[in-house]
Amino acid sequence: MKNILIASLVTLSVSTGFASDKSATSQVVEIQITENGFEPSNFKVKPDSPVTLKVTRKTDNTCATEIL
Repeated sequence: MKNILIASLVTLSVSTGFASDKSATSQVVEIQITENGFEPSNFKVKPDSPVTLKVTRKTDNTCATEIL
């Protein structure tokens, strides 16, 4: 499950043109790491616009220790 999420985040960065248009307003997606895992476990963003991922770890009782 962890590998699938990480692959999705990488795909998101590429498909939304994250680095291509710095003048556009960035969409902010907030992800929390809790005892239930990543919350939300999925999300939608507008195509062709930059995305900022804001990740907050709320617990140490999980195997989610890094995002690659």
